[in-house]
Parts: sequence; structure tokens; C-alpha cells
Amino acid sequence: AVTARLRANARTPADPSKALGTAVVVGGRLLGQRPDCWKRTLDISGDGESNTGPRPQDLGAAPELAGITVNALVIGPDAIAPPGGAQGLLGYFETYVIRGPGAFAEHAEDFAAYEAAMVRKLLKELQGMVVGTAELAETLPGPADPGPAAAARTETE
Repeated sequence: AVTARLRANARTPADPSKALGTAVVVGGRLLGQRPDCWKRTLDISGDGESNTGPRPQDLGAAPELAGITVNALVIGPDAIAPPGGAQGLLGYFETYVIRGPGAFAEHAEDFAAYEAAMVRKLLKELQGMVVGTAELAETLPGPADPGPAAAARTETE
């Protein structure tokens, strides 16, 4: 009985809207509420160009995006540009969506390839990650401080 009821329900089509500009602005505002973050990166995934809300290319120097890097994961077989100079979806994201220092877009051919693309993207984002700091000025000899070895040499000469 339950199976029959489930099969009788028509699937409601998903809203085809893709509000990439809105997602970037809202994400920027949310990151702005976390001033304690030392690295501010916003990740956007998409399978189409923005078609509602502000366009990503019109955001300019929005104050919400100051100091934020936007990376993207682009999904779709048509993401790579076809021969002849036409821009594919990946080019759209690289031109209009990503922004900030070191920003990049990663591509997944389809949703089955999403996991591998996400892993590649995360590895790129974490490669340069600093995990700690050290007060090097206190531990390493500098030009003004020759260190104990030089002092010992001077005493024996």
C-alpha cells in the first residue's frame, strides 16, 4: 500500500533557478560575521550559468566580498569549451564567478565524478594551509645576533 502511494505521487520539478550572484553575496555576508577566520574562502558548486538575481559579473567590488576568495566546482559534460572559441560553463565560472587571491574552478564531468572533483578541489585549497606559527626571531640567529656558536669561536680565537 505504501509503495503504491509513493509511486502515485508525481515528482515536483526542481526550480531551475541558479542565483550564483546571490549565493556569493550571501556567503560573503556570512563569512563577514566570522572575523576570527584567518582564511576566508567561499565554495560554489553549479551546473549552469546564473539566471536569477544579481549576475556574478555585476558584483564588482561589493563590500561583502572584501578579502574573500571564491572557488568553484563546475558540473557538466558541456563545461569544457568546444572548439571554435565558444565559452563553456567552466570558462563562464572562471571569468565571472571565481574571485580573490588564488581563486580557481574545478570540473566534474557529471554528478558521479563530483566526489573526485571535490577531493581535488579541497586538496588545492589546503595545499598552502599554515597549521601553526613560530616566533622565529627568538629562536634563530639573525644578522645582529651571531648566536652562541659565533660567540664561542670569538672567545677561542
